[in-house]
Amino acid sequence: FGTSMHIDADKDGHFVIVWDNGYGQVNTATGQFTSGVLGLTYSMGNIVVTNLTDLGLNPDVCLIYDGNRSEYNVHVTYIGLTSGDLIINDYDWSDLAAGGAVFATNTVTKSNGSDVFSFPRIACPADDNNYVDDWTVVLESYDGGNQYFNIIGYNSVSATVSSVITYNDGVST
Repeated sequence: FGTSMHIDADKDGHFVIVWDNGYGQVNTATGQFTSGVLGLTYSMGNIVVTNLTDLGLNPDVCLIYDGNRSEYNVHVTYIGLTSGDLIINDYDWSDLAAGGAVFATNTVTKSNGSDVFSFPRIACPADDNNYVDDWTVVLESYDGGNQYFNIIGYNSVSATVSSVITYNDGVST
């Protein structure tokens, strides 16, 4: 176990756990609770990031059902180990559940510039066919020059990602 471990689940019992090993390898575990039976169907897989020279830390995950495709979308965010950038990858739950190396179906990268990014958190709306590409990410951004810790974020609406949103200015609360 490395820098963080997070889980998301849906009302149908599907879940995704995401963590890093502390050296930049992001991992997932998927499963499904079925019929109220104690026990679960469980499989283990590794996420292979699309840029293999840029591994990740501080991963987080959200899961949403896409009824149009009868598939569950998984959005994973993390901080690039070498770049320090915010990265959001999309996966199909069934691909992760099959185990092995899985490549993202879509990737969004937001550059950190001279700031230091940390602790990203991602959330998806409730299961709804109209919002499967929607998510919100918030994270800490440290401006070393001014020594400010800002809380910033990005929203994806219909797969269109917003420009940066500053929730606080690092000075006032």
